Amino acid sequence: MQLAAFIVVPFGLGYFISYFLRNINAVLSPAIVSEFSLTATQIGFLTSLYFFAAALVVVPNAMFLDRYGPRKVLIVQTLVTAIGCLIFARAETLGWLMVGRALSGLGIAGCLMTAFKAITVWLPRKSWATGNSLVLGVGSLGVIAGTQPLQWLLEWVSWRDVFWLVAVVCIVLCAWVAWFTPESKTPGTAAATGSSSAIYIQVFQTPLFWRLIPIASLSMAMFFSIQGLWANAWMSDVALLDQQAIGSNLLVMALAMSAGMLINGTLSDLLTGFGIPLAAVLLLGVFGMLVALLTLSCVWAPAAWWPWALLGYTGNIGALGYPLLSRSFPVNVSARVMSVLAACNFLFAFVLQFTLGMLLDRWPRTQTGAYPPEAYQTALLLCATLLVLTIFWFSSSREVWRSTVNA
Repeated sequence: MQLAAFIVVPFGLGYFISYFLRNINAVLSPAIVSEFSLTATQIGFLTSLYFFAAALVVVPNAMFLDRYGPRKVLIVQTLVTAIGCLIFARAETLGWLMVGRALSGLGIAGCLMTAFKAITVWLPRKSWATGNSLVLGVGSLGVIAGTQPLQWLLEWVSWRDVFWLVAVVCIVLCAWVAWFTPESKTPGTAAATGSSSAIYIQVFQTPLFWRLIPIASLSMAMFFSIQGLWANAWMSDVALLDQQAIGSNLLVMALAMSAGMLINGTLSDLLTGFGIPLAAVLLLGVFGMLVALLTLSCVWAPAAWWPWALLGYTGNIGALGYPLLSRSFPVNVSARVMSVLAACNFLFAFVLQFTLGMLLDRWPRTQTGAYPPEAYQTALLLCATLLVLTIFWFSSSREVWRSTVNA
């Protein structure tokens, strides 16, 4: 129990910070946009830099974990994140905001994989599932903290103070891990560059990979982009909600997302136990996400909370792509296989979040600085259309059903 406290808590806190920083602009963006006079394209690009940096680091992070262990990796991750937050807090230009945001993503984005590696290194095999669930639970609290609680905090502090606070937490966490977390009992297993390259080439040559990536990565990218930034703008400009009401809806979405993370995996195992292919479970979840997007894009219920709850619950359904892809490869290379899919998720999120901002900027702002509802309608209908195309691309493949019927 003591070992679990010194492993699960600090590494789970790293994932907490990762999720908090990923979604923080959903609440802080109005203040940042106002202070720096940013367009939708600029705030979209700024926020998406987190995902771009994450896409760059996630594959090397998997190799560093095998070579140096999770303790050393988390120390570096928290230090880089602290530097990024300090730069963001002191930034006076858009350029420095970008540097700070990118460093934050470069540092903390890989913390989930680091935490999972820590669980396998220090906890007995029988405790892995429990440890992973606890880490996911702590991380989901980061999503929740970045909604209504953050909105309440802004009544007392500025957005810059928030980043100062996160930087302090990162430094404290770094010291905690350096002083109290034991070294790995197992030596590093530095795989040769050639063998790692061969594994990645094999992933890219797998037909299932090219069928899976569009639906898994695009669905998660849409959720990351909307939850992390554009949900606030939609609620403000289309539903005409105030920031407190927006914070409440973001909290509902975060709670639904947490429920989805806890339930969807178990539900998938239950359904596949009855002979339902895992691919069918993925398609069902994506269909639910499509319903939420169409409801929002057509403004059928602008003030309702349930579309956000549905979007939150189904938003991470693309994570089923990890077991779908991993089961086509040996267990000892699963981390590197999953890192490829994670990199694609982040890269898709970077492109989509930035693209939605450019799309909104094609409409002139109103006198209040808001974008017209038809701008958001076009953006969300584009997302829905892309999602429909990925559904057809995925479900029409015989390779998908052959590979997943026993998954």
